[in-house]
Amino acid sequence: TSGLIKWTRVGLQGTMSTLIRFKLLQQVLNVAIDLETKTLQGETALTIAPIVGEGKRPEFNKYKIALNARRTNIVIKEIYINNQIAAFSVAAPVDDFSSCPREKHTEELRRRICESIERADAGELLIELPLTVPLVPHADLAGVMQELTVRILFSVTNPDYGICFADSHTPLTDSRPPHCFTTGGIGAARAWFPCADVPHQRAPWALAITVRADLVAVGSGKLEEQTVLPDGRRMFRYSLDKPTAAMHIGLAVGPFVAWPDNLISYVTHFCLPGLLAHLQHSTQSYNKFVRVCLDALRLETNLPFSSHYLAFVDNREPLVSFSSLSIMSLSLLHSARMIDPTIEMRLQLSRAVAMQLVTHQICPRGGEDVWIIDGAVGFLVCECMRRTLGENEARYWADKEMSEVCQLDDNQFPLFPKHSQAIQCLPYEYGSVFAARKAGVVMRMLEREIGRDFLSDVLNKLVLLPLGPENFSDVTWAVLSADQRSQYAFIDYAIVNTTQFFALVAHVSHQDLDTFRKNWIDRSGYAHLRLSYTFNGDRNSLTIRIEQEASAPRFTGNIKVGVQDIDVFHLITMRLDGPASEYIMDITPRNKKVRKKKFTAENGDTLTADLSKSDGDPVLWVRVDPEHTWLRKVRTSQPPLGWEYQAEHERDVSAQVEATTQLAMFPKPAVVALLLKMAESESVYYRVRLEALHSIAMRGSAAALKPEETLMKLFRKMFFMTNGSNMVRSNDGSLLLDYYMQKAIPGYLAETIDESGWCPDSAVAFLLHLLTFNDNSDNKCDDTYYIAALLKALSEAMRPAHDSAGDLMPPVRRHYLTQVFDAIILHLGRDKLIPSRHFVLTSACLESLAVLWRYRLLPLQLEVLEAHASERNFPNVRETAISLLCSFFTQDHNRIWRFLLTLVREDSDRSVRLFTLMRLTTCLTHIRHRDKALAGSDAFLADAWVLAASSIFGCDGGLRTAAIHLCEAIRPVSRAVSKDIMKFSLPIKKTV
Repeated sequence: TSGLIKWTRVGLQGTMSTLIRFKLLQQVLNVAIDLETKTLQGETALTIAPIVGEGKRPEFNKYKIALNARRTNIVIKEIYINNQIAAFSVAAPVDDFSSCPREKHTEELRRRICESIERADAGELLIELPLTVPLVPHADLAGVMQELTVRILFSVTNPDYGICFADSHTPLTDSRPPHCFTTGGIGAARAWFPCADVPHQRAPWALAITVRADLVAVGSGKLEEQTVLPDGRRMFRYSLDKPTAAMHIGLAVGPFVAWPDNLISYVTHFCLPGLLAHLQHSTQSYNKFVRVCLDALRLETNLPFSSHYLAFVDNREPLVSFSSLSIMSLSLLHSARMIDPTIEMRLQLSRAVAMQLVTHQICPRGGEDVWIIDGAVGFLVCECMRRTLGENEARYWADKEMSEVCQLDDNQFPLFPKHSQAIQCLPYEYGSVFAARKAGVVMRMLEREIGRDFLSDVLNKLVLLPLGPENFSDVTWAVLSADQRSQYAFIDYAIVNTTQFFALVAHVSHQDLDTFRKNWIDRSGYAHLRLSYTFNGDRNSLTIRIEQEASAPRFTGNIKVGVQDIDVFHLITMRLDGPASEYIMDITPRNKKVRKKKFTAENGDTLTADLSKSDGDPVLWVRVDPEHTWLRKVRTSQPPLGWEYQAEHERDVSAQVEATTQLAMFPKPAVVALLLKMAESESVYYRVRLEALHSIAMRGSAAALKPEETLMKLFRKMFFMTNGSNMVRSNDGSLLLDYYMQKAIPGYLAETIDESGWCPDSAVAFLLHLLTFNDNSDNKCDDTYYIAALLKALSEAMRPAHDSAGDLMPPVRRHYLTQVFDAIILHLGRDKLIPSRHFVLTSACLESLAVLWRYRLLPLQLEVLEAHASERNFPNVRETAISLLCSFFTQDHNRIWRFLLTLVREDSDRSVRLFTLMRLTTCLTHIRHRDKALAGSDAFLADAWVLAASSIFGCDGGLRTAAIHLCEAIRPVSRAVSKDIMKFSLPIKKTV
């Protein structure tokens, strides 16, 4: 979320009694950047209005002004206040916490880090007010002094944070020209220029960037002019009239090629030379996302700033958003021949638009309120998915996102932590990737709870808050605090906290959302639900029972349950407030003896169900929480026939995927026939077709069928010559859905097994045939990702029946193993000569080799992975190698630990260091379930503690936070659980 931080008001007591509060009125920033020497020479002027309080008499010469400037990066040369030279001091940052006792583990370390951050936010740069500059009271505003101008001369040399100088030695390719860009993040602004680096200090800006004549400078704001200086350099001047915080000011400098958007006049895209065609193709859907987001927020105007620039640079972070400037990664760009990167590019483009509309418009009162911004961005991204990719893809994506958030929500802080938790919650954890994803999921749950129109109205009011009190409706003005209204002369932006947000939501929707907030905002975790139901034919009654697992947190509230009978669809509401709840409803079907019956589905369609297989039960299927208003995982006990009806007749793609997955547990010929029918039907959504094929592959052999023959027959039907020959047709990427089927079937084929537990020989031979005779000569699209899928499928197909079967491999399998290994080595070498996009084939070959090593079909060679994890490789390849090293951690934990720790300490690529820490944390968390002694090693904890507590990471709070998470993975720390969760003896409540 663009680097929001915890902040506190500057105290006026003790040693800080001389600090004066002020309101930033304007800031002018003038910088000259030299890419060769990696230096920045700058001057900045801040216009401030000192505040001493109403009724207080200003005392001359007893005030200091506190600003933010990172001493390790910035050298302050001179400071002037109203053209009078001023004395100053720069406090050294506290980056070394090695004195923190390790016996208290990370609790004390977290507390000290939070205190250090608060002290830094109060101001590292202290400027004394000169004797010749008195404070003169303002004529109209009580307690406010006349404005002062603080001018600072500074320089930055080879910074390690805040601004990145990318040169030709970066691992993307050797031809990337030198360029630089701001990286964003917590405390990043103060690392490259002096400022008031707190979110609530917002003001208009003027930015002047001086660069070499052949370079282009892109900055926050509207480009006012370009001038050529007498020494031949060029100066780019930008102005930003809308009040903006320092953390939202960014720039990018390089030999960029500009491409004005064809449809939106105020939008310009920038890329490095040679990538213009990729840029034009990758960003062609940008204007659609602008229209969708504006429509979702009920806005009739354009984006909030008078211009929007998208600069693509050599950065591993996909998107860093600043006011009117989105810095995006070159890795997102792709040619028109690529299919697979399209979805990711669209996601990031929609995020870029959403963040311009929301992130830079709203200021959360505290770090614990950041989830509102993240949630609003997630809602807008989902709307873009729904309007551009369709309702089915959006629902599938949202359901998958919820499942992944539930999987990650283990011992995490809640979105709005209580005070006892907030004092230990580090700034980066408020805006972490997990917190942002969960906030998006929760905001979509809120949308379904109150309705899309109501949520759009709420977000519309929040975005329009900065327009001023004359634009406020009575409702919007009412949710502002009295402090905000009384000081509105100094508030030109929206300050929102969680309480105000829910007050506004309740007022707009007329719904009580206290339970929603307690469940999903104030608490962490998710609901573990088990659904079962029984039908009593004598009484024509259906009993629905929902249980919450005893070992998981308990959640209370109303939950919807959908019941589809042979006549209509029923949507009932059940109350959950204990370990189990029951609901009894009457069902009196009409003409239940009819073999084929028409019924009304949830969406109103009239469908026909074959009831010949039914035993007279009028209930077709039951679903809990069909609209996904709970953050939950559900286990449903339903007969196979119910899953069949749900898979065949339900119109919700997430319900169909759930049903096809569950049908794999009932391997009957009739079930396999239904799954094959769905897989072959073009009227079924392709995600459901793929899941049906997966279910056939997983359990088809138990149904007295040969699933490999079914899959091969379908593949031949779709992608082989029609003349009956055994030749593969040339690839055709114009049929997008067929491409995904073509890429997925080989992976499913590799999962099939025969009676002896091996992947059938015919399946292995078929996969080798596909790879050998793959023809892409007539295809307008690239087949790199398809070849990568074939290589990974071949390695999986070689898995032995059991752990020791590798030594007893039949001769024909050894022959296949030799062919598979040769194919992997061939494509690994070919990718070095003719690189694929992002070296996708190299990553696939490494993953394939890892599969063969894991099954002990080949001797493990860690040196291969270590070589590909070194700095001379492409970042994607490095990340793949690091992940694979973690997967072999138990094989040689000391060697792998030392190697990865060396990367974390010494690697020059910050993204690789962060990725390594995160992968180690995940790895040790999983190992703990099997080997607590290894995962909790004292030696591992000692090394991880040095990373977390020492000054290795300097001012990079993201890396330090990741190191703390690694310590907590080695020695877990339980988050505090409220007492109301621990009610395990509540009686079962029945509702009729």
